[in-house]
Amino acid sequence: MGKSNRPGPSDLPEELRDQLSLQDLIDIADRLVEQKRYDEAVALFETAQRLFPDSVAVRLNLARVRDLKRREEELEFQRLQDEFQKQKAEADILTGHFLSLARIYLSRNQLLKVLELLELARHINPNIAELHRLAAQVHYDQMNYVRALAALEEARKLDPFNAEIPHLQSRIEIEQKQYEQALTHIIDAYLLSGAEQSRFRELYSEQIRTLVEQLKLKPKDVESIMHARKD
Repeated sequence: MGKSNRPGPSDLPEELRDQLSLQDLIDIADRLVEQKRYDEAVALFETAQRLFPDSVAVRLNLARVRDLKRREEELEFQRLQDEFQKQKAEADILTGHFLSLARIYLSRNQLLKVLELLELARHINPNIAELHRLAAQVHYDQMNYVRALAALEEARKLDPFNAEIPHLQSRIEIEQKQYEQALTHIIDAYLLSGAEQSRFRELYSEQIRTLVEQLKLKPKDVESIMHARKD
């Protein structure tokens, strides 16, 4: 013979097992449901199911409470998602304010204030390309080229299609007389900006010509670099 479905002594105390009827268990579980204590209600119905395995009422109530528990969990999950999105939106607005103010101070050459604002923005969200680009501009103006290039690398990871980033990289490499790297970056800026049809065409083209002359490159060398960067 198989094992009995009846619970062992650990499921309910002996005196309760003898005294509680099926209806008592259902009533207690219903009160737990009214209090939204779904885990406890499910556990009680599962115990009732073991005590009264033939009860249709227990099976139906157990399914009902499990469904209520699932719905409550879904609602809580949605509430948390909504709260997260609300907080994120508020954080994005605040970060935008810090960056806008940083641009104003940068235009006034108040570099320390710019760095302070960028640090505040970084604490809210460090994964904003403009934050790192502005920091790079400050370091460039301070002639701290190592930190400027490091900040631009971070900015480029976050926004690989922003032509301003490789343009500034090129300017820094020129300051360091790293003309090959400077040419690579300005070609990237040219390609990313769509310079063939844009207002940047003459600016970037002139910088490319200057570097080509500096490096004494042939037209086919430039074409090869352009082709490689397009890929």
